[in-house]
Amino acid sequence: MKKILVALMCAFTLTAFAQTCTLPRTANGNIKRSASEVYKFRKANPCPVTGKTTGACPGFQVEHTIPLCACGPDKVSNMTWMATAEHKIKTKADVKHCADLKKSGAVK
Repeated sequence: MKKILVALMCAFTLTAFAQTCTLPRTANGNIKRSASEVYKFRKANPCPVTGKTTGACPGFQVEHTIPLCACGPDKVSNMTWMATAEHKIKTKADVKHCADLKKSGAVK
């Protein structure tokens, strides 16, 4: 049931917010990330397990609600904590949808 809910959330989020855009890239072609934004997110939202703003957060990862590959901003407002198992499911769905967006020319 949890997998189905995460997959539905992914489909809705990506469909609702997809737009035509060109993603900022690093020299080696990866999507450019902002370490300072993750730092700001962690300062404002401590780890749900440890309550700390630095260090490991066992079982959780910082998640982009609207994936970067679907033109989601690398900003605190687009980040949340997600359990690692659910994050893996969502990431798999995000990658598939983003490939479709790239094929359609919506994302460059």
